[in-house]
Amino acid sequence: MKNRPKPTITAVTAILFLLSFSSPSLAQNNRQELLSKSDSLNALYPQEKIYLHLDRQSYLADDDIWFKAYVINSAVTNFNLYVELINPEGEILCKNLSLAQHGLSYGDFHLADTLFTGMYRIRAYTNWMRNFNDQWFFHKDILIINPRDAGLVADSVRLRKRDIDLQFFPEGGTFLANQINRVAFKAVDKNGKGIDIEGEIVDRNGNKILDIQSNFKGMGSFWITPSIGMNYSANVTVAGHHTINVDLPQPQDFGVMLSADVTDSADIYLQVSRNNPGSNISTENEYILVGQSGGSVCFAGEVKLSDETSIFKISKNTLPGGIVKFTLFNQNMLPYCERLVFNNYLDTIHVNITPDKLMYKTREKVKIDVETLNHDNTPTYTNLSMSVYSNASEYKTEDYPNNIFTSILLDSELKGTIEEPAYYFKDDSLSTRIALDNLLLTHGYRYFEWEEITEEEMPDIEYVPDSCLRVSGRVTSLILNKPLADCKISMISVKSLLNVYETKSDSVGDFQFTNLYFKDTILFTMQAKARKERQNTSIELYAETPPPTIKTLPTIYKSFEKNEVQTYTYLSELSPELLKKKWHISDTILLADINVVARKQVEIDTRSSSYIEADYTVDMTKFDNVGLGILETLEASSAAARNFLPRCSTFYLDGVKVDKEFVTSTPQSWFEKVEFIRMAPIERGWGPAAYFYLIKEKNQVKDSPTKTTTAEIVGYSVFRKFYSPKYKANDSPEIKDDFRRTLYWDPLIRTYTDGKAQVSFYNSDETGKVNVVVEGVTYDGKLCRGTASFDVNSF
Repeated sequence: MKNRPKPTITAVTAILFLLSFSSPSLAQNNRQELLSKSDSLNALYPQEKIYLHLDRQSYLADDDIWFKAYVINSAVTNFNLYVELINPEGEILCKNLSLAQHGLSYGDFHLADTLFTGMYRIRAYTNWMRNFNDQWFFHKDILIINPRDAGLVADSVRLRKRDIDLQFFPEGGTFLANQINRVAFKAVDKNGKGIDIEGEIVDRNGNKILDIQSNFKGMGSFWITPSIGMNYSANVTVAGHHTINVDLPQPQDFGVMLSADVTDSADIYLQVSRNNPGSNISTENEYILVGQSGGSVCFAGEVKLSDETSIFKISKNTLPGGIVKFTLFNQNMLPYCERLVFNNYLDTIHVNITPDKLMYKTREKVKIDVETLNHDNTPTYTNLSMSVYSNASEYKTEDYPNNIFTSILLDSELKGTIEEPAYYFKDDSLSTRIALDNLLLTHGYRYFEWEEITEEEMPDIEYVPDSCLRVSGRVTSLILNKPLADCKISMISVKSLLNVYETKSDSVGDFQFTNLYFKDTILFTMQAKARKERQNTSIELYAETPPPTIKTLPTIYKSFEKNEVQTYTYLSELSPELLKKKWHISDTILLADINVVARKQVEIDTRSSSYIEADYTVDMTKFDNVGLGILETLEASSAAARNFLPRCSTFYLDGVKVDKEFVTSTPQSWFEKVEFIRMAPIERGWGPAAYFYLIKEKNQVKDSPTKTTTAEIVGYSVFRKFYSPKYKANDSPEIKDDFRRTLYWDPLIRTYTDGKAQVSFYNSDETGKVNVVVEGVTYDGKLCRGTASFDVNSF
């Protein structure tokens, strides 16, 4: 990948035809209208991109997963970010909710020690992203291993002939007769994993035209000049075993095609070809070429053909870095051809990572300097995350896993799954550039199609960006069961008496508390007060919006063996760490003699209350003073009740606020218990309250004016700090074994005017290679990534 210098406006060089930007044409108004629609659509519906930097690629059960989120192209500054851990069956195991500020957030998951071995998926999205295809979400499959599983990590799956999918993709979407065509192909199994093929292209008469062979993940391409009226097919061998025959698309007798050559390091060469001047489409001499980057127009001009084949070049440093989609239109702005190219002139940041040594002892202190530089070697401000992990603790499922570059520049731009995405950025060799070009020829563009732009097909927006927590519901009449408008609703945190929120219901009884910011799950009590003091009210809370449907499962990391013989990988073969795993008495349970006895089921009191624990409780079932009222019986029961009742003016009956007279008019024998609260939510602040509870068969309160609702509300996830031990030189070597898989994790590294930062931590008892990965962004959105390593010995 090359660093692009600061772009300068340069003329586009036409070799065999004129590409005009300034001269007026008949189609100028149509072109301007379409390009304006495209830019407006992308401005109204920005496509957010998410990347999660994880501390590792694989984990053990009972591990912690640490992550930092980077969100790009968001329409709002702060927003809620949803991160989920999904098991192999497609069930959500863990959720993390955070408030991303300026596109940045971090968090963690703790993995239960009962998880079984398999491929799991981490999914991240915003509320806004739910309006579009879930392919826009961030997805990352990770391997989780449970050492206690007495069996296999994964067994290979037999490749069946019917599970093979081989497709051919003519460049630009046109397969034109009597012209040299480039045709890409991709072969995958039922899990979408690329599989190797080799074979030949033949015509319908069985004559061999050329040989073909995939070069990476089942993808490849070839050049062919089809004849008019001739059909072609491919006879190929898949995975060294199965032989299949697949037809190529039917060549078009008339048409126009767009092709590109991106193998040059400085320029992109585009070619427009047409055939058979007798056709209507081929008599057109003027076309419009439009380039898009990130869905926005970055290139537009008129193409005037003077021959059947014309070539021109565009300097890469005049285009945005990353994927650019070129579309060839006729004068009526109807799209004819489309071609994706990757511009490897990227404005990225150099990240220099320098450990203070190349070789360390176990438990020795490590210091690492980080420096971030622009392409001109000037320092820059950055926001980074760093992961340091032992190479021996990793079990690779991919040789080239995703990173911040591949996620933002490839995964979030293309449709479908991209295997081993970092392979395409491993170097700037010709073979790598060709492999990347084959990828673009076989994957679609994720942004709006031109037909959608032309017809102004706006997406249905159901989910708006959310930047806080919300609680919503409806207030109804307890007796009439009708919505009540203009009710005052109070919501009070039971944990913190200072958190008091108020709002009013609208014309249909709906209400919403917004701008809530709290962490963890908190118990709240809510009460609605109608305009008519004696009008009964009831509060119904609306359920949380369910998470998006999980449409695809985590993929297995092995799809098949060429010889179709099932192979097995045992846990002891995965990692040296598993061989070193020491089992302790705490890992097992020693059972003595067991006596199984019956146990009375404890009945849970589900009646509403606005407190967690009462200050004082009186069991009314112990009293048989029929001649006394409830208050007299309470005063006679204890000194605490006698002191409390004169100060109490707030009374609840089975969670419903009632008048004192209502309590005294109820027979004393109906009551089960009374609980006293010294500091309870009352009408004007806080004060003493008495909560009366009826025996359940007597629980028939219908005439109370208000009803209290208590609910647990899930807040933002609590941030945990990564623990990194500190060792001293005189520490005893008998101290507990330290085989941390992640040695250090820091999501809050920043560089400032000098572009420098420094971190320090201590090694574990693990020896061998240690990897350091730093990723992040600058304050203007440039991507950063750097890697380093050092060795640890026990000497």
